[in-house]
Amino acid sequence: MTEPPGSLIGRSLRRVEDERLLRGRGRYVDDLPVEALEVAFVRSVHAHTRIVSIDVTSALSMPGVATVYTAESMAGRMPPLLNTEELRVPPLLEEKVAPLVRIQPMPLRAEGEVILVGQPVAMVVASSRYLAEDAAEVVEVDYEPLPAVTDPDEALLPEAPRVLSGEDDNIGMHVRHGKGNADRAFAEAAVVVEDTFVSHRYVPSPLEPRGLVAQPDPFTGTLTIWSSTQTPHRMRDHLAEALGVPNDDVRVVAVDTGGGFGQKGVLYVEELLVPFAALELGRAVRWVEDRLENLTSSSHARSRCTTSPRPPTATGASSPFGTGSW
Repeated sequence: MTEPPGSLIGRSLRRVEDERLLRGRGRYVDDLPVEALEVAFVRSVHAHTRIVSIDVTSALSMPGVATVYTAESMAGRMPPLLNTEELRVPPLLEEKVAPLVRIQPMPLRAEGEVILVGQPVAMVVASSRYLAEDAAEVVEVDYEPLPAVTDPDEALLPEAPRVLSGEDDNIGMHVRHGKGNADRAFAEAAVVVEDTFVSHRYVPSPLEPRGLVAQPDPFTGTLTIWSSTQTPHRMRDHLAEALGVPNDDVRVVAVDTGGGFGQKGVLYVEELLVPFAALELGRAVRWVEDRLENLTSSSHARSRCTTSPRPPTATGASSPFGTGSW
Protein backbone atom coordinates (compact mmCIF):
# COMPACT_ATOMS: atom_id res chain seq x y z
CA MET A 1 0.00 0.00 0.00
CA THR A 2 1.51 3.32 -1.04
CA GLU A 3 0.94 6.55 0.81
CA PRO A 4 -1.04 9.24 -1.05
CA PRO A 5 0.86 12.19 -2.52
CA GLY A 6 1.64 14.80 0.09
CA SER A 7 1.45 12.35 2.99
CA LEU A 8 3.44 13.32 6.08
CA ILE A 9 4.04 9.71 7.13
CA GLY A 10 7.72 8.80 7.12
CA ARG A 11 8.88 12.30 6.24
CA SER A 12 11.30 14.42 8.28
CA LEU A 13 9.35 17.54 9.19
CA ARG A 14 10.78 20.87 10.18
CA ARG A 15 9.55 22.05 13.57
CA VAL A 16 7.77 25.39 13.41
CA GLU A 17 7.55 26.38 17.09
CA ASP A 18 11.23 26.48 18.05
CA GLU A 19 12.35 29.86 16.70
CA ARG A 20 9.87 31.86 18.79
CA LEU A 21 10.80 30.02 21.97
CA LEU A 22 14.55 30.13 21.33
CA ARG A 23 14.34 33.89 20.79
CA GLY A 24 12.72 34.35 24.19
CA ARG A 25 9.30 35.15 22.75
CA GLY A 26 7.43 32.48 24.64
CA ARG A 27 4.37 33.51 26.66
CA TYR A 28 4.11 31.77 29.99
CA VAL A 29 1.62 32.45 32.78
CA ASP A 30 3.92 34.88 34.55
CA ASP A 31 4.52 36.78 31.29
CA LEU A 32 0.87 37.61 30.61
CA PRO A 33 0.26 41.39 30.73
CA VAL A 34 -2.84 41.08 32.91
CA GLU A 35 -3.21 43.41 35.89
CA ALA A 36 -4.22 41.02 38.61
CA LEU A 37 -4.42 40.42 42.32
CA GLU A 38 -1.91 37.84 43.54
CA VAL A 39 -2.33 34.75 45.70
CA ALA A 40 -0.19 33.14 48.38
CA PHE A 41 -1.19 29.99 50.24
CA VAL A 42 -0.76 29.09 53.88
CA ARG A 43 0.24 25.42 53.79
CA SER A 44 0.49 22.76 56.44
CA VAL A 45 3.99 21.83 57.59
CA HIS A 46 2.60 18.60 59.08
CA ALA A 47 1.83 15.36 57.27
CA HIS A 48 -1.15 14.63 59.53
CA THR A 49 -2.64 17.05 61.98
CA ARG A 50 -5.87 18.41 63.36
CA ILE A 51 -6.56 22.12 62.92
CA VAL A 52 -7.63 23.54 66.26
CA SER A 53 -8.08 27.14 65.10
CA ILE A 54 -7.11 29.66 62.42
CA ASP A 55 -6.80 33.39 63.12
CA VAL A 56 -6.61 35.64 60.02
CA THR A 57 -7.25 38.93 61.83
CA SER A 58 -3.69 40.25 61.49
CA ALA A 59 -3.48 39.25 57.83
CA LEU A 60 -6.74 41.01 56.95
CA SER A 61 -5.55 44.22 58.58
CA MET A 62 -2.40 44.48 56.44
CA PRO A 63 -2.31 47.05 53.60
CA GLY A 64 -2.99 45.62 50.16
CA VAL A 65 -4.77 42.47 51.37
CA ALA A 66 -8.09 41.95 49.59
CA THR A 67 -9.29 38.90 51.51
CA VAL A 68 -8.27 35.64 53.16
CA TYR A 69 -10.17 32.42 52.47
CA THR A 70 -10.33 29.55 54.95
CA ALA A 71 -12.41 26.39 55.12
CA GLU A 72 -14.83 28.21 57.41
CA SER A 73 -15.30 31.19 55.07
CA MET A 74 -15.82 28.87 52.07
CA ALA A 75 -18.05 26.31 53.79
CA GLY A 76 -20.73 25.06 51.40
CA ARG A 77 -19.70 27.36 48.57
CA MET A 78 -17.75 24.91 46.42
CA PRO A 79 -17.67 21.10 46.44
CA PRO A 80 -14.43 19.22 47.15
CA LEU A 81 -12.24 18.29 44.21
CA LEU A 82 -12.77 14.76 42.94
CA ASN A 83 -10.67 13.66 39.98
CA THR A 84 -13.42 11.39 38.67
CA GLU A 85 -11.35 10.42 35.62
CA GLU A 86 -9.30 8.17 37.87
CA LEU A 87 -12.44 6.17 38.73
CA ARG A 88 -13.22 5.22 35.13
CA VAL A 89 -12.13 1.63 34.53
CA PRO A 90 -12.88 0.00 31.13
CA PRO A 91 -15.44 -2.81 31.59
CA LEU A 92 -13.15 -5.56 30.22
CA LEU A 93 -10.31 -4.48 32.50
CA GLU A 94 -12.67 -4.36 35.46
CA GLU A 95 -13.85 -7.88 34.67
CA LYS A 96 -10.31 -9.27 34.36
CA VAL A 97 -8.50 -7.65 37.31
CA ALA A 98 -11.33 -6.49 39.64
CA PRO A 99 -9.58 -3.27 40.69
CA LEU A 100 -10.34 -1.42 43.87
CA VAL A 101 -9.95 2.31 43.25
CA ARG A 102 -10.55 4.58 46.21
CA ILE A 103 -10.29 8.25 45.24
CA GLN A 104 -10.42 10.68 48.12
CA PRO A 105 -12.44 13.89 47.58
CA MET A 106 -10.01 16.71 48.36
CA PRO A 107 -11.50 19.68 50.22
CA LEU A 108 -10.43 22.99 48.71
CA ARG A 109 -9.26 23.96 52.16
CA ALA A 110 -8.18 21.59 54.90
CA GLU A 111 -11.37 21.10 56.91
CA GLY A 112 -10.47 20.22 60.47
CA GLU A 113 -7.84 17.66 59.50
CA VAL A 114 -4.73 17.85 57.31
CA ILE A 115 -3.65 14.69 55.50
CA LEU A 116 -0.47 15.78 53.70
CA VAL A 117 2.41 18.22 53.92
CA GLY A 118 1.71 21.30 51.81
CA GLN A 119 -2.07 20.99 51.90
CA PRO A 120 -3.59 24.48 51.65
CA VAL A 121 -4.99 25.78 54.92
CA ALA A 122 -5.73 29.36 53.87
CA MET A 123 -5.52 31.47 50.71
CA VAL A 124 -4.42 35.10 50.89
CA VAL A 125 -5.33 37.47 48.03
CA ALA A 126 -3.46 40.77 47.88
CA SER A 127 -2.33 43.46 45.46
CA SER A 128 1.08 41.79 44.98
CA ARG A 129 2.66 38.42 45.64
CA TYR A 130 5.04 40.05 48.11
CA LEU A 131 2.20 41.47 50.20
CA ALA A 132 0.29 38.20 49.96
CA GLU A 133 3.28 36.23 51.26
CA ASP A 134 3.83 38.74 54.08
CA ALA A 135 0.18 38.36 55.09
CA ALA A 136 0.35 34.58 54.85
CA GLU A 137 3.18 34.59 57.39
CA VAL A 138 1.01 36.22 60.07
CA VAL A 139 -1.93 33.84 59.69
CA GLU A 140 -1.98 31.98 63.00
CA VAL A 141 -2.79 28.27 62.79
CA ASP A 142 -3.01 26.14 65.92
CA TYR A 143 -2.19 22.53 64.99
CA GLU A 144 -2.64 19.34 66.98
CA PRO A 145 -0.27 16.84 65.29
CA LEU A 146 -1.58 13.32 64.67
CA PRO A 147 0.34 10.09 63.98
CA ALA A 148 1.51 9.89 60.38
CA VAL A 149 2.84 7.12 58.16
CA THR A 150 5.20 7.74 55.24
CA ASP A 151 6.52 4.27 54.38
CA PRO A 152 4.32 2.17 52.02
CA ASP A 153 5.21 -1.13 53.71
CA GLU A 154 4.47 0.25 57.17
CA ALA A 155 1.21 1.72 55.86
CA LEU A 156 -0.05 -1.82 55.10
CA LEU A 157 0.32 -3.02 58.67
CA PRO A 158 -2.95 -3.41 60.61
CA GLU A 159 -1.66 -1.15 63.40
CA ALA A 160 -0.45 1.61 61.04
CA PRO A 161 -1.90 5.12 61.52
CA ARG A 162 -4.70 5.78 59.07
CA VAL A 163 -4.00 8.45 56.47
CA LEU A 164 -7.74 9.11 56.36
CA SER A 165 -9.40 8.90 59.74
CA GLY A 166 -12.27 6.44 59.84
CA GLU A 167 -10.99 4.20 57.03
CA ASP A 168 -10.36 0.49 57.60
CA ASP A 169 -6.95 0.55 55.92
CA ASN A 170 -4.58 2.71 53.88
CA ILE A 171 -5.08 1.00 50.51
CA GLY A 172 -5.96 3.49 47.80
CA MET A 173 -5.87 1.05 44.91
CA HIS A 174 -5.18 -2.60 44.28
CA VAL A 175 -5.47 -4.88 41.28
CA ARG A 176 -5.67 -8.68 41.26
CA HIS A 177 -3.77 -10.19 38.37
CA GLY A 178 -1.68 -13.20 37.50
CA LYS A 179 -0.69 -15.61 34.77
CA GLY A 180 -0.09 -19.32 35.33
CA ASN A 181 0.90 -20.75 38.70
CA ALA A 182 3.69 -18.60 40.07
CA ASP A 183 4.00 -20.54 43.35
CA ARG A 184 4.53 -23.83 41.49
CA ALA A 185 6.99 -22.21 39.09
CA PHE A 186 9.12 -21.02 42.00
CA ALA A 187 8.87 -24.41 43.74
CA GLU A 188 10.00 -26.30 40.62
CA ALA A 189 12.68 -23.85 39.53
CA ALA A 190 16.28 -25.08 39.54
CA VAL A 191 17.47 -21.76 40.95
CA VAL A 192 15.54 -19.03 42.72
CA VAL A 193 17.18 -15.63 43.13
CA GLU A 194 15.51 -13.49 45.75
CA ASP A 195 16.17 -9.82 46.40
CA THR A 196 14.44 -6.56 47.12
CA PHE A 197 14.72 -3.62 44.75
CA VAL A 198 13.78 -0.11 45.80
CA SER A 199 13.07 2.79 43.45
CA HIS A 200 13.22 6.15 45.15
CA ARG A 201 10.52 8.77 44.85
CA TYR A 202 10.54 10.96 41.75
CA VAL A 203 9.44 14.58 41.45
CA PRO A 204 8.69 15.93 37.95
CA SER A 205 9.97 19.46 38.80
CA PRO A 206 9.34 21.33 35.50
CA LEU A 207 11.30 24.51 34.86
CA GLU A 208 8.03 26.45 34.95
CA PRO A 209 5.99 25.53 38.04
CA ARG A 210 2.20 25.40 38.07
CA GLY A 211 0.28 28.63 37.67
CA LEU A 212 -2.80 30.32 36.26
CA VAL A 213 -4.53 33.65 35.76
CA ALA A 214 -8.31 33.83 36.03
CA GLN A 215 -10.18 36.84 34.65
CA PRO A 216 -13.97 37.32 34.83
CA ASP A 217 -15.87 39.28 32.19
CA PRO A 218 -17.90 41.98 34.00
CA PHE A 219 -20.52 42.09 31.23
CA THR A 220 -21.17 38.43 30.46
CA GLY A 221 -20.11 36.80 33.73
CA THR A 222 -17.97 34.32 31.82
CA LEU A 223 -14.51 33.34 32.98
CA THR A 224 -11.23 33.06 31.08
CA ILE A 225 -8.30 31.15 32.56
CA TRP A 226 -4.77 31.14 31.18
CA SER A 227 -3.03 28.15 32.65
CA SER A 228 0.17 26.18 32.57
CA THR A 229 -1.78 22.97 32.13
CA GLN A 230 -1.49 19.84 30.03
CA THR A 231 -5.25 19.20 30.09
CA PRO A 232 -7.24 22.41 29.44
CA HIS A 233 -10.51 20.58 28.68
CA ARG A 234 -10.30 18.66 31.94
CA MET A 235 -9.76 21.92 33.84
CA ARG A 236 -12.70 23.56 32.07
CA ASP A 237 -15.09 20.71 32.84
CA HIS A 238 -14.11 20.51 36.51
CA LEU A 239 -14.30 24.29 36.93
CA ALA A 240 -17.72 24.57 35.31
CA GLU A 241 -19.06 21.76 37.50
CA ALA A 242 -17.57 23.23 40.69
CA LEU A 243 -18.85 26.72 39.92
CA GLY A 244 -22.26 25.48 38.80
CA VAL A 245 -22.10 27.13 35.37
CA PRO A 246 -22.30 25.79 31.79
CA ASN A 247 -19.08 24.62 30.18
CA ASP A 248 -19.42 27.39 27.59
CA ASP A 249 -19.07 30.00 30.35
CA VAL A 250 -15.53 28.82 31.13
CA ARG A 251 -12.68 29.22 28.66
CA VAL A 252 -9.28 27.70 29.47
CA VAL A 253 -6.27 28.73 27.40
CA ALA A 254 -3.18 26.54 27.67
CA VAL A 255 -0.35 29.00 27.14
CA ASP A 256 3.27 27.96 26.50
CA THR A 257 4.12 25.32 29.08
CA GLY A 258 7.62 25.14 30.51
CA GLY A 259 7.54 21.41 31.15
CA GLY A 260 4.93 19.20 32.73
CA PHE A 261 5.93 15.52 32.71
CA GLY A 262 2.43 14.57 33.86
CA GLN A 263 2.50 16.85 36.88
CA LYS A 264 0.25 19.35 35.09
CA GLY A 265 -2.07 16.68 33.74
CA VAL A 266 -4.20 16.36 36.87
CA LEU A 267 -6.30 18.99 38.57
CA TYR A 268 -5.36 20.57 41.89
CA VAL A 269 -7.42 22.49 44.43
CA GLU A 270 -5.51 25.71 43.68
CA GLU A 271 -6.85 25.61 40.13
CA LEU A 272 -10.40 25.80 41.48
CA LEU A 273 -9.71 28.31 44.24
CA VAL A 274 -8.07 30.99 42.09
CA PRO A 275 -10.99 31.20 39.59
CA PHE A 276 -13.44 31.18 42.50
CA ALA A 277 -11.68 34.20 44.02
CA ALA A 278 -11.64 35.97 40.64
CA LEU A 279 -15.39 35.58 40.24
CA GLU A 280 -16.18 36.63 43.79
CA LEU A 281 -13.88 39.66 43.76
CA GLY A 282 -14.69 40.64 40.18
CA ARG A 283 -10.98 41.00 39.46
CA ALA A 284 -8.30 39.06 37.63
CA VAL A 285 -6.39 36.86 40.07
CA ARG A 286 -3.00 35.25 39.47
CA TRP A 287 -1.12 32.46 41.21
CA VAL A 288 2.26 31.04 40.23
CA GLU A 289 3.77 28.57 42.66
CA ASP A 290 7.35 28.94 43.81
CA ARG A 291 9.86 26.11 43.79
CA LEU A 292 9.21 25.11 47.40
CA GLU A 293 5.50 24.80 46.68
CA ASN A 294 6.25 22.79 43.57
CA LEU A 295 8.36 20.29 45.45
CA THR A 296 5.97 19.87 48.37
CA SER A 297 2.50 20.48 46.97
CA SER A 298 2.52 19.22 43.38
CA SER A 299 2.14 15.55 42.53
CA HIS A 300 5.11 13.21 42.95
CA ALA A 301 5.84 10.04 41.04
CA ARG A 302 6.51 6.44 41.93
CA SER A 303 8.25 5.22 45.05
CA ARG A 304 8.30 1.47 44.78
CA CYS A 305 9.60 -1.64 46.46
CA THR A 306 9.72 -4.87 44.43
CA THR A 307 10.43 -8.23 46.03
CA SER A 308 10.91 -11.47 44.11
CA PRO A 309 9.58 -14.02 44.79
CA ARG A 310 6.63 -12.48 46.57
CA PRO A 311 6.42 -13.77 50.16
CA PRO A 312 3.02 -15.16 51.20
CA THR A 313 0.64 -13.04 53.24
CA ALA A 314 -0.14 -13.87 56.85
CA THR A 315 -3.08 -16.02 55.77
CA GLY A 316 -1.11 -17.82 53.07
CA ALA A 317 -3.30 -16.32 50.34
CA SER A 318 -1.90 -14.39 47.41
CA SER A 319 -1.63 -10.67 47.91
CA PRO A 320 -4.15 -8.29 46.32
CA PHE A 321 -1.12 -6.44 44.99
CA GLY A 322 -0.26 -9.22 42.54
CA THR A 323 2.05 -12.21 42.45
CA GLY A 324 5.78 -11.64 42.55
CA SER A 325 5.79 -7.87 42.91
CA TRP A 326 5.20 -5.27 45.52
